[in-house]
Amino acid sequence: MEGVDQNGTETRSPSDTNGHGTHCAGTAAGSSVNKAGSHDYAVGEAKGMAGRARIASYKIYWGELGGDLSDLLAAGNQAVEDGVDVMSMSVADGGNKELRDAFAQLTFGLMQQGIFVSMSGGNEGPGPKTCENLTPWIMTVGASTMDRELRADLVLGDGQVIPGTSPFLDNAEMNDSYSEIIYGDNSDSQSCLEGSLSSGEVSGKIVVCDCTDSDKAGYQVIEVESAGGVGMIVICNKPAKQLRTSDVFPSVPAVEVSDTHRSKILDYIKRNRVKVEKPTATINLLGTVIGSSLFPAPKVAEFSSRGPNKITPEILKPDIIAPGVNILAAKAG
Repeated sequence: MEGVDQNGTETRSPSDTNGHGTHCAGTAAGSSVNKAGSHDYAVGEAKGMAGRARIASYKIYWGELGGDLSDLLAAGNQAVEDGVDVMSMSVADGGNKELRDAFAQLTFGLMQQGIFVSMSGGNEGPGPKTCENLTPWIMTVGASTMDRELRADLVLGDGQVIPGTSPFLDNAEMNDSYSEIIYGDNSDSQSCLEGSLSSGEVSGKIVVCDCTDSDKAGYQVIEVESAGGVGMIVICNKPAKQLRTSDVFPSVPAVEVSDTHRSKILDYIKRNRVKVEKPTATINLLGTVIGSSLFPAPKVAEFSSRGPNKITPEILKPDIIAPGVNILAAKAG
C-alpha cells in the first residue's frame, strides 16, 4: 500500500500527482494506443519511441517539498542495481559545474556502468548560453516545433481573415454567427485579468485579451466566461503559446493569433465602435492541420534553452533537438 500525506496531495510511491513524469515516460516508452487523442485533436495511433521497453520509475520530486539531491543520487544507485539501460531525466541541474558537482559525478558513474543518460537542456530560451546539463558524457536535449497545428481562423466583420490556433472543441458553438468584439480600456481588462471584466460590457460579446504568462490563460478563460463573454481572442507576441501551453481547453470559443495581426484587429474595432453597426467577428475552427504554414517547422522552440556551452564552448550543447511542441503524450490519472 502507498502512504498518503495528511492533505492528500503526496504519495510515498512513484505514483504521479503532477503529470510531468507520466508525460515523459509515455513519450519515451509508452505502449501503442489506437484512437488516442486530446479532446478530439491529433486523433490516431500514439506510442512512445520504444513501446516495448520496460519502465522503471524513480520519484525524485515532490509537489510541495520540491526536490532533494539525495533522492536523485538514490535513484541513480537504484537504477544501477535494477539493471536499467537508459536513464532519462527531464530536470535541469542549475549548477553547471561540470566535473565537480553531484549531478556530473552521478551521470559519470552511470556512464561507467553502461547506462546511457539523457537530460533536458532546460526551458529558459530563447536567450544564448541558457542551456543546462552541460557535462559531455550525457545527451542534452532541446525542443523543436512540428508542423501539426490546431488551426482556427478569426473572421472579422469586414471580411478580413486572420489565421490562428485554438484548442476549443465544438465548431457548432459559433455556427458561423457573428458577435460584437470588444477590447478593454485599461491594462487589466485588456489582459482579461481576474475581476477586470464587467458583465454589463462583456455579456454576449467576443473579448480581445492580451497575452500574459501561459499559466494565467486559464484565469483569462474563466474571467471571460464568468462575465458572459461568448468568445475570446488572445493576441500573443509568442505565437501559438498562450492557450496551447496552459493545459486549458476553453469553455467558450477561443482563438490565439500572432501579435503581428494586432493592428488589424484593434484598428477594425476602433473604426467601427462608434458606428451603428458595431465591430463583429466569428471564429472558424479547422481542427488538426498537418503541414501548417503558420509557423516554420522544424525550428528550435521559443522556450527551449540555447547554447553555446557556457563552460566548455568547444563542446556543442544541446546535443540534439526533437519535437517538443504540440506533443500528444500520456496523462496521469
